[in-house]
Amino acid sequence: MQEAGPRRIASGDLIAFDTDMVGPYGMCADFSRTWFCGDGRASDEQRRLHAIALEHITTNMELLRPGISFTELTQRGHKLPQEFVDQRYGVMM
Repeated sequence: MQEAGPRRIASGDLIAFDTDMVGPYGMCADFSRTWFCGDGRASDEQRRLHAIALEHITTNMELLRPGISFTELTQRGHKLPQEFVDQRYGVMM
């Protein structure tokens, strides 16, 4: 991940957009989208990263149900591969 900079987007790049908002009654939301730039195919590494992200989201969504505690959710949630731990973003749960 790299913040915005002077480099121009090139074919084959992954473009990530991430933003947060606080809505009614203090409800917080996070919107994230990633696009592949260009007409080619994603690289093996890009497909690997996508698979990890999809597994993360799918695993955690399957845990969501009425009555689950934040403690249980964090204990049972998807565990990041060690190579990404230093880049994780905690939400203080």
